[in-house]
Amino acid sequence: MELGEFIVTVLWNPATICGRETALSEIISWLGSLAIITGFFWVQVQIDRLNKGWDHTTLFLLSLVGEVYLIWLWNSRNT
Repeated sequence: MELGEFIVTVLWNPATICGRETALSEIISWLGSLAIITGFFWVQVQIDRLNKGWDHTTLFLLSLVGEVYLIWLWNSRNT
């Protein structure tokens, strides 16, 4: 297994190298969720700088849907 493939496998599903009960698996899972939230917070701040109008509202709602979907996907892969 190449290093890049190993890193993607571990980030996508930390339980592949750790038992489900280990602290490392929990930490990686929480860090992934926090990274998603932080990234979307930054995107939403950039959207908020736009003029207030229908485009602002549409982009904000799309980013919110994307954030919820990615958190759901991340948590479903790590359980």
